[in-house]
Amino acid sequence: MCECGDVLAEHFSSSEGFSRHDMGITSDWKHDIYLEHCGPGFKLQWVARDSDEWKRTLTLNHQRYPQEKSA
Repeated sequence: MCECGDVLAEHFSSSEGFSRHDMGITSDWKHDIYLEHCGPGFKLQWVARDSDEWKRTLTLNHQRYPQEKSA
């Protein structure tokens, strides 16, 4: 997820270590997607799921893309 709240890429991984690789933290995977959205000089950062940064970004995401209410 971009710091603006846009979801840029996703991947299901069997562990956090594989996820870091699959999302491009420790590899160049998906960097073309990030470059297209963020432009040259983008930086990737792994953010812990329950951190303040994650909560802030998730709030921005929910503001940009309101969640559907289940029936």
